[in-house]
Amino acid sequence: MRFGSALPKLPRHEVFVPITCLLSGKFVWRLTNENSNNPEETWPQGMETQASDVVAHWSLANCMDEETTMNLFFLNECPKQAALDLADVHVGKMLLEACQMMSTAARQHGFDGGYARAYEHHPMTKWVARSKQHYEWAWEHALSCAGEHEVRFGTYHKSALLLPTLSVAMHTVMPDRGWRNPPRCMPDDYKVDFDAWDGSVPCHVQSYRDYYADAKRHLHKWTNVEAPEWLSA
Repeated sequence: MRFGSALPKLPRHEVFVPITCLLSGKFVWRLTNENSNNPEETWPQGMETQASDVVAHWSLANCMDEETTMNLFFLNECPKQAALDLADVHVGKMLLEACQMMSTAARQHGFDGGYARAYEHHPMTKWVARSKQHYEWAWEHALSCAGEHEVRFGTYHKSALLLPTLSVAMHTVMPDRGWRNPPRCMPDDYKVDFDAWDGSVPCHVQSYRDYYADAKRHLHKWTNVEAPEWLSA
C-alpha cells in the first residue's frame, strides 16, 4: 500500500487544518471542506509500507510499565482518521504522548525544544525517532487530536502549542529513512498473524482495532461524534 494515495474521506463534513501564528505563538484553527482537491492533503510518495508488518522485538514484559502509560493507537492508516476514531478519554492523552515521543525523538537527533526526554526505550518512541516519515505521522495525528479536543470538549489542549516547535524539528533534524510499519504495543493475543491475514487494512491497524475494541471497551465514549464504524462491524 502506498501512502501517496489520497487520504480516505472523513465521516464528518469538516476537518481541522492549522494556521500557525508565528508572532503570537498561538494556533488558530480554520475549517476546510473534506472534498478539497488540494494536493497537500495527500501523503508524500516516499511514505510506503514495507512488505511485512513490523512486530516489536521487545518483550512486552520488559516495557509493561511504559506500555500501560504510552502508546499510539493506529486505528487507521491515516493519522487524521485515527484521531477521529479515538474515544474521548484518549484524545488529549494521545496528543500529549505523541508530543512527548516527538520531543524525545527530536532531542535524540540534536534538537533543543519541546518536552523533556521521556520513555526513550519504549518501542513506539523508538519507532517515532527512527524516521522523519514516522515522526510526520505522529505530528499529523497530534494535530488532529488537538482539533478533536476542541470539537468534543470545547477547549484547547496546551500540548498543541508545541506543534510549531516540533514541526521545525521534523524539517531540520529528523532523518529521512522511509516508512516501516509500527510496533504493536499490546499483548500478543491481539496481534494478527501477518501470514494468515488477508483483510483490507494492514496487520498493525487490525491488531490495534481488536485491542481497542476489547481491552479498552470500558473507556468507549464519543462526544459530539459517532463511534467508528469498524467497532460494530
